Amino acid sequence: MVVSCEQSPAKSTFLREPVLIVEVLSAGTETIDRREKRLAYQVLPSLQEYLLVAQERPQVEVFRRETEGVWLLETYGADETVLFRSLELELPMGLIYE
Repeated sequence: MVVSCEQSPAKSTFLREPVLIVEVLSAGTETIDRREKRLAYQVLPSLQEYLLVAQERPQVEVFRRETEGVWLLETYGADETVLFRSLELELPMGLIYE
């Protein structure tokens, strides 16, 4: 899932200014999501949050831009509420996994 505030043409396939990217981890993609994609996405100036959602257990990791070049990791577990600063939204883990 990708969230962007940009206005794009109706037939556009790509978003150029995402603020939030969410990846659901799987055994086949986890390494790529954690390494290559994360590093590639974090150089996008518009990106504020990159989420990794575990498939096998209730866990969400949020890589959040604090300042230019500084990203902090927050990990959320089963009964917690995930903060999406980029959207000014909070979602309970139960709703994310529903």
